[in-house]
Amino acid sequence: MWLVFGPLSKYRYHAQLVHKCCVINDIGYSWVKKPDLIEVLDNEIEIKGGGMIKFDKNKQILEFGGHSTAYGKFDKVLLEEFWSNCDEVQDIRILIGT
Repeated sequence: MWLVFGPLSKYRYHAQLVHKCCVINDIGYSWVKKPDLIEVLDNEIEIKGGGMIKFDKNKQILEFGGHSTAYGKFDKVLLEEFWSNCDEVQDIRILIGT
């Protein structure tokens, strides 16, 4: 399971993040509607939605919210599971909104 994210100034669309992930990991893809919709060609990989992340460095809080118009809303349960199994970031508190 991967949590893929990047700065909004560089990745205006979720599909651009998916594209970068595919290129880095040598995963086949096809643009359905560039730049806002890409299809991953590996049947073992599923995109489980998207959204926005706000990080308050001083308070060490990550806030997840919103949704992707191309891929839908992120899966709250999967996100909580991912975060609870990520030892490197246990000092960061997460807030999962809508």
